[in-house]
Amino acid sequence: MITFELSEEQQIAQSTMREFAQNVLRPIAQKSDKEAKADRDALDAIWSTEIIQAQDESYRQEIKDTTAGLVIGDRALEQRKISTFIYDLGSEWRAITGLPFVFAAWVSTKPLPPDFIRLFDEANGLGLEHIDEIVASTAFDIYDLKKYYTLHLSYHLDERKRRGMERFLQIIGQGDECSRLPVTGNT
Repeated sequence: MITFELSEEQQIAQSTMREFAQNVLRPIAQKSDKEAKADRDALDAIWSTEIIQAQDESYRQEIKDTTAGLVIGDRALEQRKISTFIYDLGSEWRAITGLPFVFAAWVSTKPLPPDFIRLFDEANGLGLEHIDEIVASTAFDIYDLKKYYTLHLSYHLDERKRRGMERFLQIIGQGDECSRLPVTGNT
């Protein structure tokens, strides 16, 4: 096992993933595996939450048998061709909670000027208006980018997404964080 000192951000990410695995994913696995009368030790081995920080891309070759990996972005789309079992975190979260999962949001720790918010929203809108041109100019044969940008990404932080964020933050013990985020702008 590779060990090294984690930054504060890495420690938070590790803690978040451990909490998510223990509080959300593991209970689902236990329910399924109890029905199949799985051995408790085997279940513990499968759902262990030891996190090893990857040093490079080679970790993806280790994703097999009972070793899982968190793969995001373009690499996750590529991984679909390699791995037998794929769990989309957004889909799993929705199945568990009935709420959407917010993977990213534009936030600020200070109030932003209304002109900035307006210009930011206009820039996002302009990109969405030209999605066909953007897709045509980007070679990516692994996945249909138009489908990805128009069906799989959502650009508005609505009340359901806010509830999804609040639920996630409650699970990881940061429940009051979301309530301090004002919803402004259209994207």
